[in-house]
Amino acid sequence: MFNGWEFLIFNPFEKKFEDTQEIYLSEYNKSYNKFINEICIPNPMEIVRDNYTFLHFIDCKNNQDIINIDSEFEYKFKKSVFFDKKIAKIKKDLKHYYSSFSINVNRIYKSENGFIIELLPINDF
Repeated sequence: MFNGWEFLIFNPFEKKFEDTQEIYLSEYNKSYNKFINEICIPNPMEIVRDNYTFLHFIDCKNNQDIINIDSEFEYKFKKSVFFDKKIAKIKKDLKHYYSSFSINVNRIYKSENGFIIELLPINDF
């Protein structure tokens, strides 16, 4: 440390140097997959019953919004940002998951402290 500045010297010939963009994309993909796994209900048939709409609330308040809270990666990915920026992909991924259980993802909408995923049994149509 010199006058409040810390200098880092990278050897351009060293193979261990990782590209920042590759690290970001890797962390992004890990966080997105973790997010999708968190919002998918295991054994949803136990919860979503015939002729009933099930509202699945996703809390995006304070620290509940951060997906990679345990990661040492300096940038923290947020559920609310994924919902705002990737809603079509999230809905597609959720429809794919729930279709094997004969459940439709009717819509996803924002509430005061998070997002609500509306699930309907397919025979409800």
